[in-house]
Amino acid sequence: MINDSLRLPIALGSVLQGSNGAPEQPGDIPSLAMPAATNDSVRRMAPPESSGFATPAPFGGFGGIVAQLLNIIAELMQTIGFSGCGGGSEPYFQTASASSVGDPHVAFNGTDRNGQNQSAAFTSMTSHADLLDSDSFTGGYRVETDVTAPQANGVTYNRSAGVELNYGATAVTLDNTGAATLSQDGRTTAIADGQSVDLGNGETVLRNADGSLVVTAQNASGGACTTTLSRNGQGVDVNIRAQNAGIGGYLVRALTAR
Repeated sequence: MINDSLRLPIALGSVLQGSNGAPEQPGDIPSLAMPAATNDSVRRMAPPESSGFATPAPFGGFGGIVAQLLNIIAELMQTIGFSGCGGGSEPYFQTASASSVGDPHVAFNGTDRNGQNQSAAFTSMTSHADLLDSDSFTGGYRVETDVTAPQANGVTYNRSAGVELNYGATAVTLDNTGAATLSQDGRTTAIADGQSVDLGNGETVLRNADGSLVVTAQNASGGACTTTLSRNGQGVDVNIRAQNAGIGGYLVRALTAR
């Protein structure tokens, strides 16, 4: 975990800011009164539950320099001992799975540090700028979704979904037309079928022959998080698998609000 080091970039101008993640479908979770997010460490400069995955990094072209500086700070903090799985503010899970599929149905199922199962499943037809995140990886790991306009019956689909890394300077996105893009330091390029890209810090993105994207992060403490984005009819399905990591975001907050 690099939680303590990630507090430094928050102190340096509060450029990484969280969303409150409150559900906008009151009927979806009758008892759900979502608390405001705490200082989740993986945030862009954006209003709560906003979206737009191809947005350049904060500070424009200067974002790359800032991200490199923050990475150096994080690595130094790890070296002197301010790290360790489950030592941060986010709940630690031995294993976890999460999803946002269909119109869309969202779910989370995980085994916490005490071996207890934690799960929730419901329908949420709104966009989520912080569906799930983890501060267990250098630069953070955050999954977000952006839904289509509601149909006549109120149904929406994930118009696009993506993963943000490297303090928001890197974003991988798939939309419901099948277009896959990689944005790094404000420059956006397409990802071709069969292409694999090393994103640094133990993170990679692979586009399979079927057009799906797989974004994987690993750390030196045995933590891992893999997100698969795949086109499904009018929407994009999101499936996440994680192990030995602190996990936060909308889905985890939904657990505590039950």
